[in-house]
Amino acid sequence: MGGGLNNATARPADSVSIIASIFAAELKQGSVGPDDNFFDLGGDSLIAENLVLALQHRFSRVLPTAILLEAPTPGELARLIASEADEGSSDLVVSVPGCGGSEPLVFVHGVAGTALFADRFGDRLKQRYAVMALRARGIEPGEYPHRSLADMVDDYYHAMESATGRPPSTVGGLCMGGIIAIEIGRKAYLDRGIKPRLILLDPPPLGSHWLRPKPDRMIPLLKLRLEYLAWYRNLLRVLFDRLGLDRTPRGRMARRKSFEKMMFRSMAGYTPPVYPCDVLLLASAEWAPHTVEQYRQWHAGCGRMRTMVLDGGHLNLNSANSDTVAREILAFLSQDDTETSSPSPECSHQPDRADA
Repeated sequence: MGGGLNNATARPADSVSIIASIFAAELKQGSVGPDDNFFDLGGDSLIAENLVLALQHRFSRVLPTAILLEAPTPGELARLIASEADEGSSDLVVSVPGCGGSEPLVFVHGVAGTALFADRFGDRLKQRYAVMALRARGIEPGEYPHRSLADMVDDYYHAMESATGRPPSTVGGLCMGGIIAIEIGRKAYLDRGIKPRLILLDPPPLGSHWLRPKPDRMIPLLKLRLEYLAWYRNLLRVLFDRLGLDRTPRGRMARRKSFEKMMFRSMAGYTPPVYPCDVLLLASAEWAPHTVEQYRQWHAGCGRMRTMVLDGGHLNLNSANSDTVAREILAFLSQDDTETSSPSPECSHQPDRADA
């Protein structure tokens, strides 16, 4: 979708009106204006999926859910849909609009897989950096999720290099995307000898078989359950695809659930190896008791680490603390590299897999 908005012609008034009515229906609003923002009206990833389905049906266009990140208002969507080229619908890295900086700053998706979370980054961060969101492969029609974490990391790493024209110097991640971000940074370290900084936004406990720690006695049952759910959800996804229902609401739901279960199965019980780098960890008050000290011990001796606990729960970490998140990220990235502490010899240690 790269330059769709910039190159588009003037928006047709009738298309704007149609899109605004679809916004109003899906967001349960009395009326929506041409410049009303989807996210400001309370839109989330589930509403986005239904809204995009309605747009596809009305305009007979194949549209990715991430289109709402680039064009969040009826007016902007009308201009983009009116353009003849259906650009970049398969791109994994999506640029966040309104950014004034040139240095790329990519954040990896959470368990939902969408890029829509990136809309809630504060303006100060977007003024300084070219903020981008990396969506998952497997959440759009015709795509299938990766079968392993290694395949996911390799695909995402090359997508980031292709989008930014350089290897990553900083990688961010939301929720389970934090684990992926660590692996992307470690790949850059092993392949290129660079040490990308990490920005971890409320990552899950290391080595956990779920998003929260579970008693040891439950781990065998959780493993079995994850394997079954991943198989079952993938079966439903394939069935909907073969029946030609992949673009229906149920088809989208099957695709999303299949992706989520594959994510859980790929990362269950995994603790990523550490590498020498600087880390910023922003944790919600809900998850901090399970993660902050654990990540400090994991990263001990491998560089500078800053942690902060933010108000609220996991699901609204960024939306409820957007200014604080932006301020902490800017402060972290502005510190000179000479301030980085030298890693200890133990930093290259490859930790065993741990069960939380």
